[in-house]
Amino acid sequence: MAFDPMKHVTHHLDDEAVVRLAKVAGKKSDREMPVAIEVGAWAGATTRILADLGFKVFIVDHWKGSPTDRIRIVVDQMGGQRKVAATFMKNMEGRLMRNVIPLFGESTFWGSVWPDDYPADFIYLDAGHGYHDIRDDIKVWTPHVVQGGILAGHDFGVGFPGVDSAVKETGPYELDGQAVWWRQL
Repeated sequence: MAFDPMKHVTHHLDDEAVVRLAKVAGKKSDREMPVAIEVGAWAGATTRILADLGFKVFIVDHWKGSPTDRIRIVVDQMGGQRKVAATFMKNMEGRLMRNVIPLFGESTFWGSVWPDDYPADFIYLDAGHGYHDIRDDIKVWTPHVVQGGILAGHDFGVGFPGVDSAVKETGPYELDGQAVWWRQL
């Protein structure tokens, strides 16, 4: 089956940045299968990158889109949340429920109930792009990154001022690719 990007393609420089950062996090991991959490997966292009690098990837998404970007409109155009989520699942092919585990719902809910004794080696934030959305995601997910792991996110400096402000105010960061921000914890 061909990958269906659902009208959204990430710049190749950002995909390459995710690969570099995930490899660093994976090498530092003491697990046989390092753990990644991706908040906001949409079609699953980044999910597949992480899974193919050998990560066990937990996906947090509600597949409704965000009112802070155009994805909400695309959900309606594609037939609604259920169809969009089903397309993501099909895009995972043989990875689903093996090393890709979807968790339906809000990021802050899952971050608040995530087990303290199961930190992730790599967390990638690419859900809501409003200031409060990304600030809350950074706040709730940072404690769940293993020491020496990487917290990263997407869409810095490309027209989402809320992302830029929240990242700047929550601590030091570096940039990679076209729009990937990150920090090693």
